[in-house]
Amino acid sequence: MKTTLLLALAVPSFTLAEPIRDHSVEVELVPEQTAFVPGKTTTVALHVKHDPGWHTYWKNPGLAGVPVSIQWDLPEGFTAGPIQWAPPQRVIMASIVTYGYEGEVFLLTDITAPADARPDTRVKLTANITWMMCAKTCIPSNPTVTLTAPVAAHAEPHPKWHDAIERTRQSFPRKSDAWKAEASRSGNGSLVLLTVTPGGNAKTAPEDAYFYADDGLIDSDTPQKVTIDDKGCLHMTLTVSEFGREKPTRLTGILQSKKSWLKDSELFDMAIDIPLPPGK
Repeated sequence: MKTTLLLALAVPSFTLAEPIRDHSVEVELVPEQTAFVPGKTTTVALHVKHDPGWHTYWKNPGLAGVPVSIQWDLPEGFTAGPIQWAPPQRVIMASIVTYGYEGEVFLLTDITAPADARPDTRVKLTANITWMMCAKTCIPSNPTVTLTAPVAAHAEPHPKWHDAIERTRQSFPRKSDAWKAEASRSGNGSLVLLTVTPGGNAKTAPEDAYFYADDGLIDSDTPQKVTIDDKGCLHMTLTVSEFGREKPTRLTGILQSKKSWLKDSELFDMAIDIPLPPGK
């Protein structure tokens, strides 16, 4: 017990600012590790807690809304990757079905320290956020949150935030060989037909399946028709958005269910990236 305490005291840690309240959400930057290590990457999360009834938006907000974006102001030599998006939810803006987040969410970004970063120093990270929070009305906003971070030769998992960030990472959509997905067009190109065929490790096709397009191709506000045939194949009829790409060649997104898609492990958000033939 004493050894663990002494080790914890010896490890430098991030200086976490208090969460800021931005209208109807609380937001802060939180780290996965206790320090930056020269030449290494650590994950920093935008931790957002929404008031009941309010939401912000996924990378594809659907028919309405503005996705969260982050403009980083980093120390010299530090670099930031793109936002790693948690799986979305269907949220209502006025009476329109859109895609975003309610409750609590972690949006991850990998930050890499330069190889010549000096241990035993501290650096400041600033995230300038652009987003829109909505309920029955919408409020655009541009909050700024900061994080002061030590640079050290070694880092440990952050005792408060590591597990929450790892759980978010484990929830990310991933592909599965247990299901074979195919897409076609109908209705003079106004519909996309998505067929998903089960393989050996697939569970029974879920009736609550829902497809989130990555790029706005599919209309978020039109109900998706789901049927399951006698062979266990899942068939979905998706309506192309009037704001979608004119000549899409691939169908990309997330096939989501409250039930796992696999027999031997949990997979609720299955990544889809398949060819999309042109409509007739």
